[in-house]
Amino acid sequence: MVTNRLANAAQNGYRFHAVASVSLLLDYLHEFDSIKNESNFEDIDLILLDGTHVCAQAKSSYDEESSDSTSFFNKALVTLKEAQCKLPGCKSIYMTNIRKMLGANTDTSDFSSGETVWYSSMSEDNIDLINERISADFDTGSFGIQFLKFEDGDRKDKPILDKMDEIFTEIEYLDRLSYKHVYETWLLYLSTNAT
Repeated sequence: MVTNRLANAAQNGYRFHAVASVSLLLDYLHEFDSIKNESNFEDIDLILLDGTHVCAQAKSSYDEESSDSTSFFNKALVTLKEAQCKLPGCKSIYMTNIRKMLGANTDTSDFSSGETVWYSSMSEDNIDLINERISADFDTGSFGIQFLKFEDGDRKDKPILDKMDEIFTEIEYLDRLSYKHVYETWLLYLSTNAT
């Protein structure tokens, strides 16, 4: 039987968007007001209590070592720049499961799974790779990249569940909740609020 890669890739992409949304939501758990997948501005649009937008472009691949990494990154930069123009002062984040998201020469030591690394904190090598691709007016002061380990199979959600477990354990009122149940509820919501 022939595997329908197109449908599988689409399902994988939708799932990755939802998982990336949860990761971003966890990063801003105490500050967020609302979150929307596939908003008018970006793949993920998180609005903070102070009105600031955190716009994320999410790109995934079946292959963590994908050779399409620079193509995905270049496309993401275009829409993140558009979001910066429409929403001055927004934070812009590229989220991906591609390990070498900036190409073959990516310094992967900068990127741990589930953590946003801001432009100013990246290695000079990674900054040079980014500077080769951005326009002069791209706001690097509010730009970050989050690598999110996301694999096929039963362990696909393990990194994000580990992140939730850590956060839920640290916060007294959340430690009574089942983080796995909350995760599945958030995924369901974030999958249905995408338009």
